[in-house]
Amino acid sequence: MTNSFWQSICTHAKNYCTNKYWYWADYNNLTKSCECSYWYIFWKDSLGYISCITNNQECRNQFGYWAESSYWWKCSCSYWYVWGKDSNYSDVCISKLSACSIYWLYAEYDDTSNNCKCKDWYVFKGDTNPKCEKKQNNVYFLLIDLNKDDKEAIIYDLYWKLYYHIKYGIWCNSYQKYIWKNIVINLWTDFDLDIWDKVVLQDDDETCDIIYKEKVDEDYDINCPDEINWYLSNWKCYCNIWYEFIWDSCKLKTNNIKSNTITYNNIISNWDILANAWIITKRENQDDYRINDFVLRQEVIWMAVKVLWKNLDDWYSCRNIFKDVSSIKPNTWSCRAIEISSDFGVVSKTNQYFRPESNITRAEALAIVMKAASIDSSTSSEASQFWDVQNSWQIKATNKALELGIIDKSTNFRPNQNATRWEIFEMTKRILKIK
Repeated sequence: MTNSFWQSICTHAKNYCTNKYWYWADYNNLTKSCECSYWYIFWKDSLGYISCITNNQECRNQFGYWAESSYWWKCSCSYWYVWGKDSNYSDVCISKLSACSIYWLYAEYDDTSNNCKCKDWYVFKGDTNPKCEKKQNNVYFLLIDLNKDDKEAIIYDLYWKLYYHIKYGIWCNSYQKYIWKNIVINLWTDFDLDIWDKVVLQDDDETCDIIYKEKVDEDYDINCPDEINWYLSNWKCYCNIWYEFIWDSCKLKTNNIKSNTITYNNIISNWDILANAWIITKRENQDDYRINDFVLRQEVIWMAVKVLWKNLDDWYSCRNIFKDVSSIKPNTWSCRAIEISSDFGVVSKTNQYFRPESNITRAEALAIVMKAASIDSSTSSEASQFWDVQNSWQIKATNKALELGIIDKSTNFRPNQNATRWEIFEMTKRILKIK
């Protein structure tokens, strides 16, 4: 080799190699040439200088700082880093987060598939430039009732069988045409109705936010006052048959007596009619009829037996047909009423229990008093007149009752809702008029 004055001098072979290729170079006596030590390789930098560098360094020089040498002398990316492209579209090691950033914030790297994926509740959207966007669970709801002036609606969840009272924002102006039709609500990532879920009126390309929601009963009404003596027909509120419209509310009718005080003897009521027909016990005080309370199964059976015009003898001996009914349980009168009604086929004897003190549904109460009056509904039409009546026997019973005027025409009947004493009084009174 030469010294700094370009004079030829003798030097140790290893020194020659380290001076030329840096510290990690060595002399190979077999090949009579310089080579790099184990784990090091020759590398030519951008200026043309050759030196011995580590395998990792070679990988970093080619593919960035986060590249490293792996088995079989191949370059790979460190943990948490993956292959990507730099601004010049050259291969480079970049972080997993950066690799998936082209799909927006909701993308993450999947080590199993070595690919980017969307986080939970997000999916890829778009063909040419896909992005991770929030899932949209579009679910059908039935629009039952509407108060468009106040932007309120009653909707029915067809999946969970729930009713909701909602208030909605602007931009939905075509609600009226969707009454008793399905509308789409975007529930986003879950299947529960929440505030800020979006209503989609699909045929009119209108969307608006839900700004208020509450679960309600099937008979909840947003158009009529919250009183049992109102009913809805053709989207207008009316008073029931024994009431009249006075000062913006329904008041019990009187016999033309102009007085601020309504006495019991002047009231025309269904309970008066039933009491005078010995169907129910006459009370001196109107409040004692408890017309707003739910009616019990044993009470409906008592009226059914009376409609049959059968005597309930005090000396009746209970036969214990039902395990939960005896001469003293739950009282001294229910056993004879229940067993007599079962003898005439009003109720079935096949069940072991009768549940005398349980509430009874509107459909069950209607069917019992109609059967007691020998009103046959078996030949009635099977096409339901109410949207919420779908059971076969309920359809026939309500259709026959509607035909005879026992119940009123409406959009829904609420067959599975507990019946009130007033409702069973009214049904029974109308049956007596038919009889």
